[in-house]
Amino acid sequence: NEPVSQESCPLNPDGFTYWDNSYKTEEELVQILGDDLDMYGACDPSLCREIKGSDYPAIITVARYKKTGDLYILDVDMKKRRPKELIEAILTYCQKRKYKKFVIEANGFQELMAMELTRLSAERGIYVPIEPLKNTDSKEQRILWLEPLIEAKIIRFSKKHQMLLEQMRYFPKAKHDDGPDALQMVVRCCQQIKKETTIWIPLESGDDVIREMLKDNPGLQAEFDKAKEEEKKQYPYTGDPNRKYYGKQYDDTDDGEDD
Repeated sequence: NEPVSQESCPLNPDGFTYWDNSYKTEEELVQILGDDLDMYGACDPSLCREIKGSDYPAIITVARYKKTGDLYILDVDMKKRRPKELIEAILTYCQKRKYKKFVIEANGFQELMAMELTRLSAERGIYVPIEPLKNTDSKEQRILWLEPLIEAKIIRFSKKHQMLLEQMRYFPKAKHDDGPDALQMVVRCCQQIKKETTIWIPLESGDDVIREMLKDNPGLQAEFDKAKEEEKKQYPYTGDPNRKYYGKQYDDTDDGEDD
């Protein structure tokens, strides 16, 4: 590859975040982040009828840190393989990494590979959580989708994956882009995971929320209003909502401070 200008290099590795600047080895990273890591994988197959001049089918493993959503690239395996060899390599990674999900492109002939992978994994008793992916956007659009996630330091690369970094640097003018394409596949899979959240509804607004939900049913709304009136009679000092949980023993004059 010839040197390219910065303008034609939107995914410049010089500005990437590298996890091996913070952790000496993968073992150290896994030990420190521990049980909060989930493994995800992806493969961008290519048709290798003739090994000479063919693409590099890419297998990529990403560890997702559940507390922050950060993604650590652990494996980048790009090697010219025939379909059977590629399937065997994927099965080996599945046994090693225990993926939560493994995404494989399933456009055209690749769908047959996904089916064969599923068949062989079942035959050998290897659990492979395969998710076939059919792409509709152009490859360039898909890969450029990574840019804001890279800039936000969500995707964390490793300096040891030089072939991937080279393909990223020269994209979209590189001769091969199997690595970046497999990367966007696994990142998209990880980005579909929703973080667990708790939604808090203020007590004072709860009645209004329920009334809004019942606005199309006047009968139920009337029953709700009647129940609220009965509650007020039962708990006359209803200015403090905690009273209904503590009953008559509740002292609403206690401010929690010692005399």
